[in-house]
Formats: sequence, structure tokens, C-alpha cells
Amino acid sequence: MRDAFLAPESLYAFAPAGGDLPDDLHLSRREVGKHVFFFAVSSTHRSRELTFRAAALPDGPLFVVGEGRRVEVRGEAFTDTFLPHGTHVYTTNERLARSLDIAAVLKEIETAYNPPLKPDNLAHKSRGTKAEVSPPSHAKHYPPPEYIIDGSKRSSWYNDPVSVEEAPPQSVDLVFAKPEKVSRLVLDSNLSRLEIQRPDGEAWTTIKEAGLRPGVQDKRRAVQTIRFPEVETTKLRVLLKEAKGVEMQGLWYPQIWEIEAYRSAR
Repeated sequence: MRDAFLAPESLYAFAPAGGDLPDDLHLSRREVGKHVFFFAVSSTHRSRELTFRAAALPDGPLFVVGEGRRVEVRGEAFTDTFLPHGTHVYTTNERLARSLDIAAVLKEIETAYNPPLKPDNLAHKSRGTKAEVSPPSHAKHYPPPEYIIDGSKRSSWYNDPVSVEEAPPQSVDLVFAKPEKVSRLVLDSNLSRLEIQRPDGEAWTTIKEAGLRPGVQDKRRAVQTIRFPEVETTKLRVLLKEAKGVEMQGLWYPQIWEIEAYRSAR
């Protein structure tokens, strides 16, 4: 589709039949070699049937890219149905239209945004686990801590920028719905140094100190696996000590895309 996207706008008309172009309909016609491409975007929240006029277009089929179907041109016009915010691309190039599978692409995108739950991940919110951050984020201005345990890794949580020299302790607590045996955390974050802690009465005891290996110190975001002797607990704390690549005028802020917790140390 690259050539079609980059081609200049056609000199031939492509417009709604019998009326002006409304603000919620966006049309473009382009030619690539002997083939024609029509782009139609309906930006309204309602479904509708639309008829288009396409000048100098012979009678015959137009193939809907990626949808495995066709529409028929009669008298330089064709009709199609649009779902809310629907987009269709029509072309005379049958081979290209059938080589793409829009449904498969959308499924791939959905999987990337909402990956399948890892059944052994004790930290996922679907298990009743909660993420509590200290100091609390300003909810109106910062992403919610829930992003840390939603399994998607598409959005991150971060907190207020703090002074590098006078930074208050910052932490993320995993609060399990019941006592869990845990011996491994997997962090996708910008953290370069941290501590894993467990409750000890009113205090917290450090069970593991961790830092990135030198080869990844220059990367702002990295995935690190932290193993420690198995503990049974209802809470685990990640104490944030240092972060990479975000220092601005003497300030830094921690950023976490996901935390996973497992019983196995593998």
C-alpha cells in the first residue's frame, strides 16, 4: 500500500453522489500505474450507507482492501455500508486487495495491547493483586498505578519528578489478595537500582538489592529479572533507588511499564 499512500491526489473526481462533501466524510482518490485507489473514512459515530461518484471509472468490480469482498461500479457510481468510524479502501488491484487481511492485523494489534494472561503471574490485577505507590501519584496528572499490573506493557506508570539530591523514598507495593510464595520479579522499567523488600512487623526488610548490568545502563527502558529466596507474604515492596535517562535539571522520575511476580525462580 505504500505507493498508494504516497501517490498524489487524482485529478478525477471522487465525491458523494448527489451532494456536497460533509464534514464527517473524508475522501481521497489516487492512481498507481494502471490501478485506482479510493480512500473513504466516515468519522461519525453512526452507521450509514453511502453512494459515491467516481468520474471516468468504468463499470465493474472494485475490491475492498483487506476485507475479502467487492463492490460493483455502475454508471461511475458505487454504494457501500459504513459502521461507526468506518474506513474502507477500494481498488481495481484485486491481487493487492486480497493479499491483506485487515481482521488478522486488528487481531495482532489487540493481542499486542491486551496480551494473554500469563497463568503463573501472581501480580496480574485479575488475581486481585493491587499496586500501591508512595508517595501517591496525582491522579489527574499522572497515569494510575494499575498500569503496572495490567499485563499490557503498552502504558507506563510514573510519578512526580523529584530532586536527585533530596529525593524522598519512592516505592511500589504489590498487595496480593492472599499470602503468596514469591521468588522472582520481572520488571519492565527505567530503574537502574532498586531493592526488593518484605514486611517485618511495622518495618520493611530488604531481601534483595538489584541493579542493571553495565551493558544496559545506557538504555532508558529495560527488562530485568530479579531472583531471591522464596518468601511467603501478602506484600512485596520495590524500593526505587535510581533511574536511567530521565534526569532533567537535577530531577528524575521513575517509570514502570509492568511488574510480574512468580513463585518459580526460573
